[in-house]
Amino acid sequence: MPTPDFLFVYGTLRKDGRVPMAKRLHRSAQYIGQGTLRGRLYDLGSYPGFRPSQDPDDSVTGDIFKITQPSNLLSLLDAYEGCAPNSPRPFQYRRQSLQVAMANGTDLFCWVYVFNRDTINLPRIKNGDYGSYLKR
Repeated sequence: MPTPDFLFVYGTLRKDGRVPMAKRLHRSAQYIGQGTLRGRLYDLGSYPGFRPSQDPDDSVTGDIFKITQPSNLLSLLDAYEGCAPNSPRPFQYRRQSLQVAMANGTDLFCWVYVFNRDTINLPRIKNGDYGSYLKR
């Protein structure tokens, strides 16, 4: 499988994100549009965590960006997400290539940061949309 040129973000890095790393992403990549991914979203406090799911009713909404300089940007994002080679182990996230559905019906393989820890006691964001979850 080829290395994706796209990134799917579902939390603080979304297009309306206000954290400094979101602003950096938005300057360094091109916003493509919204997408959905099969999975579950969990509330980790000040940010969410995504886990893939086989259940067709589990869907996570996020934003897709085209990465123009992958090696530079992904290194920064890996450090931000705590999965760079020098990050403490076990990593909180892992970067994985997953298939994301765009609103227009096109599927893209995108890099996605997958939560890499146990979710058993975490509150689930049932609608799969972190932005609307924050507004409740």
